[in-house]
This record gives sequence, C-alpha cells and structure tokens, in this order.
Amino acid sequence: MSNDEHVTRAILKAIDNGDLEGYQPRSYSGRAMYGRDCLGIIVARHEILKVVGRLVHAIHDFADDDTIADLLEQDPCQDSMGMDAIVYFPRLPWVDVGTDPDEEDEEPASMQAG
Repeated sequence: MSNDEHVTRAILKAIDNGDLEGYQPRSYSGRAMYGRDCLGIIVARHEILKVVGRLVHAIHDFADDDTIADLLEQDPCQDSMGMDAIVYFPRLPWVDVGTDPDEEDEEPASMQAG
C-alpha cells in the first residue's frame, strides 16, 4: 500500500469513527485531474481553512508519524458546492476500504450508498 493510500484510509477511518462530524467523504475529480478520482471531503464553507488541522488531530491516535507527515505535505484544493465546499487532495487516491486485505471490517458507513 502506498503512503498516499495509507493517509486516505486513516482519514476515512477517522470520519467513520465519528471523529470528524459533518465531514462527508467522496471520490472527486477536480480541475485538471482528467477523470482521475481522489479523496474529497464535503464540509461547510466556514470549515475550509480548518480541514487539514482537524484531519491531523483526528488521525493522530491511530496513525504513525510518517502518515501524519504525509498528510501535512498534501496540497489540498477546494471547489464551491453552493452552501458547502469540497476540499480535495489530488495526490490522495480514492480507495474502497473493502479492498484492503488487512481490513476486516465492512465498508465504513460513511462510504455506503444512501
């Protein structure tokens, strides 16, 4: 598993654990990504500047220092979604948690279709 996939999985785990209330993960293909999907998180517009700090705080209990450092090296982007915004990380791939052979849990509720 790449470091970027590790970061994505740590973030999805934190969201699924309820550590980031109001954050909605989804696959996203932003500007100049040419159809490639990455991790996107829908947040309230007033949360945009807080996202990376809240992510680091949320994953610190179960992520190692290298994973946290990798998160801090990301270059998040943002797009408006009306009243909300999406913060997306072009270098962090969207992953299906169910595809990780080390994961024994079912797909996180935050990723399941409505």
